[in-house]
Amino acid sequence: MLFFLVLIFGVAPVYSESWESSDTDRCSVIPPAFWCSSKEIMKSCGFTDVCKRHNDASYNQPINITVLIESLCPDCQRWITESLPTIFKKFNKFVNIEFIPYGNAKVVNGSIECQHGPEECSINRFESCVIDSMGTQDQYVPYIYCLENQLKYIFVMLIKEFVSTDIGEYYIFETIRAGK
Repeated sequence: MLFFLVLIFGVAPVYSESWESSDTDRCSVIPPAFWCSSKEIMKSCGFTDVCKRHNDASYNQPINITVLIESLCPDCQRWITESLPTIFKKFNKFVNIEFIPYGNAKVVNGSIECQHGPEECSINRFESCVIDSMGTQDQYVPYIYCLENQLKYIFVMLIKEFVSTDIGEYYIFETIRAGK
């Protein structure tokens, strides 16, 4: 914690103090994200041309958002079906949304293993193909929303169906009996 405070209070004044041409040695401690944050820094450190090219290239350009999703993850489904529609409706002309249907999958002995089982791997592959074949976010974002929304309800139906079976009733009874 002390290191963090020293880091914040020790480095922060570098960006806010007045700069003079003799301060070029301080330029080496400035992260690239701050190079264009003030005209004094740009001039003193010689970043003016770099910042101009950066600003010209990025002005009025959409923001890239990469979203790692898992097709059968309840949290991913909730974000895709509850938060994404508002973001997409309000900002779709200002953002490039890239979905990567891989999430917490891991490669084990040359095979992909998904966190929520083999079915998730199959659906992730399907979503990847949909994204690749549709090409534009205006086409694939609504489709992924629709698919994830349906998957969410399929789980609810499966849980209700399981609970109505003898095995489901047994597990519910045992859970209640165990006080969980």
